Amino acid sequence: MVNIKNIFFLGSNIVYLNEPYKIEFLSFIKPGKGNSFIRTKIRNLISNRLIKKNFKLFNNIKKANIFIDKYNFIYKFKNNWYFININNYKQIILDEKIILKYKYWIYINNIYNIIFWNNLPIDINIPKYVNIKVNYILNKKNKKNNIAILNTGLKLKIPQFINCGDLIKINTKLKCYISRNK
Repeated sequence: MVNIKNIFFLGSNIVYLNEPYKIEFLSFIKPGKGNSFIRTKIRNLISNRLIKKNFKLFNNIKKANIFIDKYNFIYKFKNNWYFININNYKQIILDEKIILKYKYWIYINNIYNIIFWNNLPIDINIPKYVNIKVNYILNKKNKKNNIAILNTGLKLKIPQFINCGDLIKINTKLKCYISRNK
């Protein structure tokens, strides 16, 4: 255990209720009466849930053992997604529970940052923009946009000038078309 003053700063990772959290907001409060405390907003790194929590200065909190490593996605079989470390070629398998919210952004031979807690993968960082190939286009007559089905299975509105086989840039946060890549 480490004294709370030594590990509480924006962006630090802590263990609270036996789960890893990241500190996203931090404010030192010294009331007129009573003991000082730290008001925080912390995000659970497994469930991504944000909570508000006050910590007393004399509380002992563990620092979370979080690290990030680069992995290349190699293939999917049933509900398992297989990745290989780009430095030491160690292979890991991520369960669909971790991948589910990102499955449309993960494709073969792309590199991702995987987040580990106590040597167990808990999440994956998806880039803000990805380039994905258009597999099929559903034509809607008299419309400015078509609907494309990408090679990851995602359906997306695209401009009419995009063709099957084109590589398009997509904003993963907004799930929208940005541009055509050459």
